[in-house]
Amino acid sequence: MSTGKHKRKKVNNSNKNKSLKNADKHPGVISKYPQLFLFVGVSLIVTGICLITIGIPNNAKIGLAMLSIFFGITTAIFANSALPKKQ
Repeated sequence: MSTGKHKRKKVNNSNKNKSLKNADKHPGVISKYPQLFLFVGVSLIVTGICLITIGIPNNAKIGLAMLSIFFGITTAIFANSALPKKQ
């Protein structure tokens, strides 16, 4: 017998490929609406900056501003990575 008769697995039937196909079927909310979440992230950043600069700053206001800026930056980064890339 020749040594070239060994059958190989098809790439389409491998377990790794099946798990990647299943991951594409359930996209997250940010990947469905990236422009909306980019707008929400930028608006949270602007709100946080306005809370710091306008009025008399106190501890609660500064804490709320820092949380708003943090979540705004995080949301904007994830939404920016989910935006479709131009080729």
